[in-house]
Parts: sequence; structure tokens; C-alpha cells
Amino acid sequence: MDHRDYFSYLHPPGIFPTYTPQDTCNNRLMAARICKAEEQQRLNWAVKRLMACRSTTATVACVSEHWGISRRQARRVVGVAHQQLVDDLEESGVDRQKLVAQITHGLMEALGKAIASDQPAAVVGCARELNSLLGLSASSR
Repeated sequence: MDHRDYFSYLHPPGIFPTYTPQDTCNNRLMAARICKAEEQQRLNWAVKRLMACRSTTATVACVSEHWGISRRQARRVVGVAHQQLVDDLEESGVDRQKLVAQITHGLMEALGKAIASDQPAAVVGCARELNSLLGLSASSR
């Protein structure tokens, strides 16, 4: 018995359809290639989400859902977007001390508002971020 006959015995025709490359492209069973313009749109969209202080995980989920792509592809897009933000920050010549001072001021203001509005979870969150940013705990030294 030929191996092709054996395979057809195990998998009768119709169960696993066979496709030629032309069929898969025409029937859109394979992932379609996107043009550079759409790729740039996806990248810009992901950058905007990251700049809006969304986490990378949430951004990956949003990109995947919004553009109808797999999470793996969305991770690639978000990875490129994140790297673009890092590169832009490095190129801008931002003084890191000034940036840390500005973030510290914002966290202190948020901490004060959280205390005033009696929101203990927000107080703890701000305190943890300040501790992490400034290395105030004994264990971080």
C-alpha cells in the first residue's frame, strides 16, 4: 500500500481539505499582508494608547481587538511602539532628574487627594509607586 493511500484511509476526503497556495490566499485562510500605511496606522494607534498610560498588556488586548489581529501580532506592534517611545525619550535629551521630580510631584499630589477623599487603596498605590521610584525602603538599598 502506498503511503498516500494509507493517509487517505486515516483521513477520508472532505475531513481535512487540501488547499493550494492560491486557494489559501484567495479564500483569505492565510494571513493577508498589510500595506505600509496600515502598518503605520496600527503603530500610531498603539503609541497613542501607550502614551495614555495604558499598560502594555492592556494595549496588546486593545490592538488585537481593534485591528482584528492575533495577540502575537499585537505584541509585535506594541513592542515596536514601546521601542519607538523609548527611542524618542532618549533622543529628546530629557533630563531624567527633572522627569523624576515631575513624576514625584504628581504622585505626591495624587497621594494628597487620595488621603483627602478617604481612598486607602489609592493611598497605598501612590505610596508604593513613590517607594519604587525613589527607593525609600530599606530593602531597596
